[in-house]
Amino acid sequence: MKRNLLIVLLLLSVLIQLSGCSLAPHKTADISKNPKAIHIETKGLEDIQGLYSNVQTLIDPNTGNRGIAWDLSSYMTEIRNIEIGDNKEVTMKYYRNFVHSAPNVSVMVEFANGRKYPAALDTGFSVNILLTSDIVLDNKFKIHPLTGDTFQGICRIPEMNVGDIKLEGIQACYYEQQWQLRVLNIPIYSHPYIILGLDFIKAFDYVLFDNVTQKVTFSKDNTFIPDESESWYSYPFAIKSDPNKNNRIMVQIPINGQPHELLFDTCGFKPGLSFQKTDWDTFSKEVTFRNLHKSYYDSWQFGRLPCWKATISELSIGEKKLKNVDVHIVDSEDKLSILSLDYYQDTSIVLDFVNNLFWIKS
Repeated sequence: MKRNLLIVLLLLSVLIQLSGCSLAPHKTADISKNPKAIHIETKGLEDIQGLYSNVQTLIDPNTGNRGIAWDLSSYMTEIRNIEIGDNKEVTMKYYRNFVHSAPNVSVMVEFANGRKYPAALDTGFSVNILLTSDIVLDNKFKIHPLTGDTFQGICRIPEMNVGDIKLEGIQACYYEQQWQLRVLNIPIYSHPYIILGLDFIKAFDYVLFDNVTQKVTFSKDNTFIPDESESWYSYPFAIKSDPNKNNRIMVQIPINGQPHELLFDTCGFKPGLSFQKTDWDTFSKEVTFRNLHKSYYDSWQFGRLPCWKATISELSIGEKKLKNVDVHIVDSEDKLSILSLDYYQDTSIVLDFVNNLFWIKS
């Protein structure tokens, strides 16, 4: 029976490929030129200061005219107004999003008009909130385009609810790209999507991911205190800038007993550990591995990207012991070695932002 099912799935896969079916990220139109777009008015210095930090007034030495300059990388996206209720803690169900190979943790968010969208909790994304541009237009959020930046602009969200968490007056980023299902290069389905990034997640005292029951808890109740009846282990982390000046959660955790610093990324792709090539060149001398071969991984931003893949016979990450573990090796200087949620789907983890501790339930 299983063999027949595998044959049917294989045949379906071949037919889908032959029909020109693809699931990949595609560029969308410049919404700043869309007649439905509503622009944020910036008449003077005060308006600009409300959008960006590091705003400066400049005086032309030749004409004496005054001008305004700001750093495009410093647009303000801090979470300023957040309500979480009297008990200071909210727990909600999450689900896995299989648009690409990362074991994303997604929740539903709702805007003031009642529209709901899936949102990934992504510690590997440094800004607070990112929306696909179709969501911006559909909800008539005011925009301010950026030029020469990774993201196409910033927008203002009057109100947004994440479960029982209420946020008001949010400044977020929008992205003119989305994943689309295409047949014969014709879009059949476009995936509106939101990312709740590190600036959103670290606005709480701690965040608990219970991966057994698939629930996430956001808490403003000070530091995390583990249940005495359970065995928990903790490892220190620090929020640092990567080579592209993005903030990252860098966890100090031993691998096979040796200290390593890894980027913890809740949306990191499967398998749960990927090495930057320089780190792999050092680490591979310490372990027994096999089946090193070319492979690929799916990036939300860039689609399918090449990498190498290997299988490590025995691996311990902190107190967790694994056998026959697949790892990715990415040959890119601007990438960091990543630890994702994939290895912790059978347990719970906590990000304690009060004490900068990464907790793992035994």
